[in-house]
Amino acid sequence: MTESALRTDGDFEDFYGRNCRFVYRLCLSYMKNRADAEDVAQDVFVKALKEGIMFENSAHERRWLSVVSINMCKNALKSWKRKKVEPISEVTEPQMTEKDYYGDVLVAVSKLPAKYKDAVWLYYYDGYSTAEIAEMLRKPPSTVRGLIRDARKKLRKILGDEYVE
Repeated sequence: MTESALRTDGDFEDFYGRNCRFVYRLCLSYMKNRADAEDVAQDVFVKALKEGIMFENSAHERRWLSVVSINMCKNALKSWKRKKVEPISEVTEPQMTEKDYYGDVLVAVSKLPAKYKDAVWLYYYDGYSTAEIAEMLRKPPSTVRGLIRDARKKLRKILGDEYVE
């Protein structure tokens, strides 16, 4: 087992390069807009740099980033500042929609309630087993399997027969 730490600027640049797209996509699925997703993703990397965490391997690194990203997104969504923000009524530049950028399925996943989204994201997009997800989310494996099953049912309703396995 090789341990790695973010000890030099080069180490951090490598760490960031390996993980920036992954963390951003995960944050975007929660935050629903690019600016907030970028802010939270940046906070995730700042936390990694400040804590100087030692990663046992790439799986440990990815797991840590997944859990921290999800928790930081949930905290940002709960913050009082976010609830008091007024939406911009007119946008002067044409904006690419989430659907254009990520496709129907990812947009549908991002609309799921958090408990389903966590399980689906970690299982299908990150490739973790239900046992690993159960450990990360501190839930029994049977609960995680149930969440994934229920999420698939919800996604079938959202997406229609076109995406049914």
